[in-house]
Amino acid sequence: MIVDAIGQRYGKRPSEILGIKNEMDAFALDVEVANKSDYIHEHGFTDTKTIKKKQAQQIAAVKELQAKVNQMKGIGNG
Repeated sequence: MIVDAIGQRYGKRPSEILGIKNEMDAFALDVEVANKSDYIHEHGFTDTKTIKKKQAQQIAAVKELQAKVNQMKGIGNG
């Protein structure tokens, strides 16, 4: 997962990257990212088309999460 890769590169938890302050929400996200990343590493995606599709889905998911966090913070409302 892209958030996992960024987190590993910069030494941050996925919830830190997305700015989630609530400890329980942050923990839930971090666990979910770890589980999905482990699954991908275990089962892998080998063909380029699937990899590109998964990357696009993950980028869209990160953007959606960022928008939700910003909405909760009241950023970008007008």
